[in-house]
Amino acid sequence: MSIYLIWFFIGMAFFVSELVSPIFILFFFGLGSWLVAIIIAFIPTLTFNQQIIIFSSSSISLLILFRNYIKNIFLGNQNQDKYFDEISKGNSLAVITKTIRPGTFGEIKFKGTFYKAKSDDSNMEIKVDDDVVVIKQGDEQGSFYIVKKIN
Repeated sequence: MSIYLIWFFIGMAFFVSELVSPIFILFFFGLGSWLVAIIIAFIPTLTFNQQIIIFSSSSISLLILFRNYIKNIFLGNQNQDKYFDEISKGNSLAVITKTIRPGTFGEIKFKGTFYKAKSDDSNMEIKVDDDVVVIKQGDEQGSFYIVKKIN
């Protein structure tokens, strides 16, 4: 078996191990293994010590440089609601896509996405295509919004 295939399979083992690991570190060791496999494919005369140096330095460098960036891509920024500032400033216009009847949920199109919504006035019906202002989130999870009709 070629040495670059061995490094490739070592990288695969790191990637599979990352799936069961709660920390986001083994992924970068998999990338380091694949980098060594690519280099060995083009330069097959590297010694074992040189391979280990390339593997460890590239893995640690990738880990230090990109871990937080890639982790944020996968997990997202969970501590911030991206639209909260706009809602609190009153800059949050939406359009009704399903009628909101008194005491029931309807639907709004807000920032290009559809959400459940309820009227702030429990006696008012808001019809499809009416413009509304999003006043606040209806619950902590943001599963629905409270809206007010624009007169």
